[in-house]
Amino acid sequence: MIALSTLELLADTYRHSPDTVNGCLIRPVLDARRMEVYTALYDSDGQCLEPMRALVVDETTFASELSTRPVVFVGNGAVKMETLGLGDNAHFLPDVEPLAEHMPSLAEQAFMEGRFADVAYFEPYYIKDFVATVKKHLIPHH
Repeated sequence: MIALSTLELLADTYRHSPDTVNGCLIRPVLDARRMEVYTALYDSDGQCLEPMRALVVDETTFASELSTRPVVFVGNGAVKMETLGLGDNAHFLPDVEPLAEHMPSLAEQAFMEGRFADVAYFEPYYIKDFVATVKKHLIPHH
């Protein structure tokens, strides 16, 4: 079995789009909540430079990478990034969606590199544990 991440697929979908920026960094971002996103970082060749993680963002979070070259924020979290005033090197494409048509090339690459998931023990990686809560106004008062 080969496991692919949504963030990897988002980055690859952008790489194959007509809107690509030469020599850019690609930062797929999924909106988590409040000012948090799930993100990773890829170069324009699709090499992972920073593994996926949850990140609370502000206007300084990506300052070092934005100072060196263009960074394209793709995915639904790009809307959140756009509100931060990140400067001229930041480009935002919130409408990029992960497309299944790009999965075969990513799966083939993983196959050639021998990156297989153990079928007996594989679990999806959700980055953060989900913590269920009940809204306070729904809790009956006694």
